[in-house]
Amino acid sequence: LSDHGTKYEQSTNVGLLDLAAALEWIRAHVERFGGDPNNITLFGQSGGGAKITALLNSPVIAPLFQRAVIQSGSFAREYLDRSIARRVAARVLKELMIEKENVDSIQQVPYERLLQAGNIALGAVSEELRGSGETVGRFGRLDWGPVKDHHVLPYDVFSEGSFPLCAGKSIMIGTTKSEFSLMAGNTLNEDMKAVEAAIEERYGEKADDYVTAVLHAYPDTEKPSDFLDIDFGFRSGAIRDANSLADRGHEELYVYLFAWESPVNDGKLKAMHCMELPFVFNNIEHGKEITGGGSEAVELAAVVSNAWINFARSGNPNVEGLPVWPVYSTDTRATMIIDRESRVGHDHDAALLSIAQPTPAAR
Repeated sequence: LSDHGTKYEQSTNVGLLDLAAALEWIRAHVERFGGDPNNITLFGQSGGGAKITALLNSPVIAPLFQRAVIQSGSFAREYLDRSIARRVAARVLKELMIEKENVDSIQQVPYERLLQAGNIALGAVSEELRGSGETVGRFGRLDWGPVKDHHVLPYDVFSEGSFPLCAGKSIMIGTTKSEFSLMAGNTLNEDMKAVEAAIEERYGEKADDYVTAVLHAYPDTEKPSDFLDIDFGFRSGAIRDANSLADRGHEELYVYLFAWESPVNDGKLKAMHCMELPFVFNNIEHGKEITGGGSEAVELAAVVSNAWINFARSGNPNVEGLPVWPVYSTDTRATMIIDRESRVGHDHDAALLSIAQPTPAAR
């Protein structure tokens, strides 16, 4: 609604401005709780990780914190143009039969009706864009998210204008090895012939190269399904963003891949989306539905949570229990692979990513 008068000129990214308000409050009051307003770490997972990315690219909000952890949230490449966002807003008002001069009445629309109108508007504008041959969202349809404006978010993800905003900040970026293992619902079980057929269908003449690349990246691969239950979308986004920063000499940049596989449900969860959260918060018992609650998980959680604490305290996640965790740079391309036996990979899955994700993920 940013073209509906001064009252709405900052309506484009009100969600991000809510986060800015929270940060302002923290900076003003954290000393009363023993905190340091000049040493604030933000971290988020999935959509939360994407929010952290947006904050790093905002000249209004980036100065309010010093460190950031992006967990499974590196899936945006560019933000929605404000002109398209305005088209969606116009369609919402049309669905609600609200004239421009009565725009304030949108605040009285029941939530369910607003949601319905919003979904209709997103679909309608998506169809219009497709009709004109434009790329539409990550999944062929617009969705709600940050919008590139002229104030809060004037830059795309880690683009030239935003790099100075990140200078001096400690940044950690990572994903889980099998982000979509649960959602994918792999029905191939452990039938290697079925897996080979699926790989052949998916990668054609590169099928053998794919298998070789999997074994190079993950030498301990044994189960047939392990050849397929590897995430490439979020991982390629994380590497793309890390490379963007490293190529411009960003220091205190760390990359991880959480590869520990859960024993729950006969091991079908693997290192799924969200699996690292009970480890980061050191509350394996509360997350035993996905971790199993065993001693191995408890021991690893003590290490992982300390790594996150060390990063928040000093900008360095190195901790006893992990190998030396190098900064991610153009020379090292180092990823800490967190597992039963953690190790550092140096571009360990580059060949695999080039086969499985030959072009950068769409926004």
